[in-house]
Amino acid sequence: MILPVTSLRRRSGRYLAGFLAAWAALCAGPLLAAERTLVVDISALPDAPAVQALKQRADVGWWLEAGDTLLLAGSLTPDTTRRDGLAVVADLGRLSVQELRLHARGCAGDGPGLPPERIILPLGTYDLVRQPRSFISGTPGPTTASAFRADLGNAEWLPVMANTTLARMRRLDRDLIDTVSDPIQRIVDQIDGSRWFANVSTLAAWDRSSFASQDLYQAKRWIGAKFRNAGLAVEDSWFWLNAYGYSVNIANVVGRVEGVVAADEWIIVGGHYDSRNTDITSTTATPGADDNASGCAGVIEVANAIVDWLPQRTIVFMCFAGEEQGLYGSRDHVRKLADAGDLDRVTAVLNMDMIGWSPDATLGVIAESVPGQGNMELANLLADSALAYAPALDPSQVVVASNSCCSDHMPYVNAGRPGVLSIHRLRADTPYYHRSSDTPENLGPHAQEIGSAIVAMNLAALVSLAGVDRILAADNEQ
Repeated sequence: MILPVTSLRRRSGRYLAGFLAAWAALCAGPLLAAERTLVVDISALPDAPAVQALKQRADVGWWLEAGDTLLLAGSLTPDTTRRDGLAVVADLGRLSVQELRLHARGCAGDGPGLPPERIILPLGTYDLVRQPRSFISGTPGPTTASAFRADLGNAEWLPVMANTTLARMRRLDRDLIDTVSDPIQRIVDQIDGSRWFANVSTLAAWDRSSFASQDLYQAKRWIGAKFRNAGLAVEDSWFWLNAYGYSVNIANVVGRVEGVVAADEWIIVGGHYDSRNTDITSTTATPGADDNASGCAGVIEVANAIVDWLPQRTIVFMCFAGEEQGLYGSRDHVRKLADAGDLDRVTAVLNMDMIGWSPDATLGVIAESVPGQGNMELANLLADSALAYAPALDPSQVVVASNSCCSDHMPYVNAGRPGVLSIHRLRADTPYYHRSSDTPENLGPHAQEIGSAIVAMNLAALVSLAGVDRILAADNEQ
């Protein structure tokens, strides 16, 4: 997962124009009255109507849905909510929705960043933060629109509107008892958690900084060999990374299996293999086990599980380089696809970034993207696949988020192709994030469980996208 620190670059076009207009409209209006705001735990609520009933309470003026929590502002009190059986996570005092912003994680560098008391909730790659008009910092002010940043794939700051679902437990929108497809389940059963973890450990033994030419090259060769052993056609896609005073020639590793029916429709399964520590230019002590040996090993594991079958559509497996410095590898791939006239062939991008750590047995995942062009439908497919084929995940922790940035799906999304990120529920909350201590042993006792579950989610979604009818036919022929 990228920790962005590079310069701003304005993106032209309707995306930015629409964003600026929305921000201007938000900030031009009168400041809404501040109301008592509580954060309540809704993880145990049974269904969507129960959540909707909370939003429609007479003592609620406005609300924000944020996964397994709900912000409720109005005349309600902790005592009244407790009497109604709701657990109060936090009492935020008097708060106006116009004080709230979404802030991309890590934009201030590896230092303290925003004051901790300003962060209300982490929501994947964005934090929900409290930023009143009087708050002054080195970041764009609350009445200043943040420009699109190529190194994030989105803006650093996003507005927050009242009565909005920022992230949602997917189980609220569907039955928990799922119809499981037997052929999909049998392919998902090919996932080997110990093999995935062994591959994480191998990658973490190299210092995979984009500036560590020897170790990164060795890792690249090893990934290519793993793809070849899985039966993929393999190539290296080289590009120049010019950043932080360095100019290095590095490569994405690309593996490919051709579709047997619709070969000109491509599904990309990706994750970056470069890593970093606190010093972004350091070429030593960069094991990057969670970020992102875990995701790259997930790409390899998906390839191992599916390659013996016959997908309808072409599957392109990508382990990207240069992600940590600003999504360089994925941006280069998008440029090459566009130059070759192949961009429209991409029908979906499944990106895994930080899928290997959990501090406890409550395992969860966030499937995140941005609204439009089929992105949220793709995120819902990922979450549905988790509920059906990854029973190790807590259903209340399978969350779909509608704000995203900072990883290799975003260049495709910004180029108009559907893309989604999978990331464990605690995101960058791990104490080992971008540290020399991001090692396999520090992934904890639940590493194989969480890693296998998120790989299973992506594999099941991939099988659905690739054409399960053809895979079923291949199975019947054996």
